[in-house]
Amino acid sequence: MVFLYGAPFFVALGAHWLIPEDRLTRAKAGGLLVAFTGLLLAFAEGLQAPAGPDALAGDALCLFGGAMWGATTVLVKASRLRRAPPQSMLLYQLGVSAPLLLLASPLLGEAWRIEPTPLVLGAFLYQALGIAGISYAAWFWLVSRHSASRLAAFSVLTPIFGVLAGAVIMGDALGPLFGVAVLLVAAGLWLVNRPARG
Repeated sequence: MVFLYGAPFFVALGAHWLIPEDRLTRAKAGGLLVAFTGLLLAFAEGLQAPAGPDALAGDALCLFGGAMWGATTVLVKASRLRRAPPQSMLLYQLGVSAPLLLLASPLLGEAWRIEPTPLVLGAFLYQALGIAGISYAAWFWLVSRHSASRLAAFSVLTPIFGVLAGAVIMGDALGPLFGVAVLLVAAGLWLVNRPARG
């Protein structure tokens, strides 16, 4: 899962080549590396656990997902889509991906068995409205108005908040390096987003 958050690197590289006003600087590159190092530390214990036979394929798929996430961000910022309403961009994305995923589901051997319990319906509504709806529309709105590479760097906060939520809600223990990880992520984000010296 950590490799999914390689997306900011793909955004920074793509923006450097396709968005003239969003060049990759040493400070941005260093900040991304520092923040990603913090992310690795946050997951250090999980990364040391024995991996199953499909771990390499899973890691490759996560890295590919991060590349596609980064490519989407750069495509929006570098094209006329940056002037489109965020709701339209969201509709384009969901209008293509939802049918494709529904078609792929039986090909991957997934059973179409749905038990509409309150928990299942609540989780579906949360994913559909909160994640696929509100948060992605907000993301496209932000991308259209701010530096793609600086904005994408903030995505490394998602797993940090996920680990914190696991500790608060589920009682998961935080690893001994988690505090250092948070400091590194904060330092990396500061480096990426600090104003350029004039």
